[in-house]
Amino acid sequence: MGGRGFFVWLSFVVSFVALFILLVLSVLDRKTIISETRKQKTRVERIMRARAAKAAKKEAVANSS
Repeated sequence: MGGRGFFVWLSFVVSFVALFILLVLSVLDRKTIISETRKQKTRVERIMRARAAKAAKKEAVANSS
């Protein structure tokens, strides 16, 4: 490698470390996104149930009058 072996291997190591960090961060971000999506879905379902219950309550009051 003409006396440049250290720099060549150093560049490989730095590249692989950067790719590994990118991989780890991508996996963590994916888990976070999935978790947040589940929370949001649960929240939307809870809101929809509350709206349906409120509408049913209004309808029951209107029918009893």
